[in-house]
Amino acid sequence: MNQAEHSSESVLLAAYTAMSDRYARALALANGLADAFHQPDRGPAQLEQLCAVLDDVAAMEAGVRETRDHWDAAGSRPGAELRDTLDQVARQIAQLLELVRSVERVAESQRTALEPQIDAAALSHRMHRAYSSAMESRES
Repeated sequence: MNQAEHSSESVLLAAYTAMSDRYARALALANGLADAFHQPDRGPAQLEQLCAVLDDVAAMEAGVRETRDHWDAAGSRPGAELRDTLDQVARQIAQLLELVRSVERVAESQRTALEPQIDAAALSHRMHRAYSSAMESRES
């Protein structure tokens, strides 16, 4: 490995180590997200925190994109430490995707469960407005 490749690998290792830390935070937030949605004061705030962490990861990824592209173009292979870190990040991403899918299923089931109640409330509101209008017409 020449000096430029070593330097690029060091930059990538630092970046992906930091991203792994962020993904660990994202996983911690996502782990409690399904439960948080049962508490209206917690769910949206926790989702916003998760999105902010993922925005940080995206910015970090963008920050090393050029270095990674040059490193890839040079045909460089990751050393053991970088390879382990990349494997860790890949596992974290897979875990995060599964947690997000789980939260989506919970949200969908809650939406489905609420649809009849929302429909009933909307019907009640329309009936109340119609009754009020009818009463106002009689009084005129």
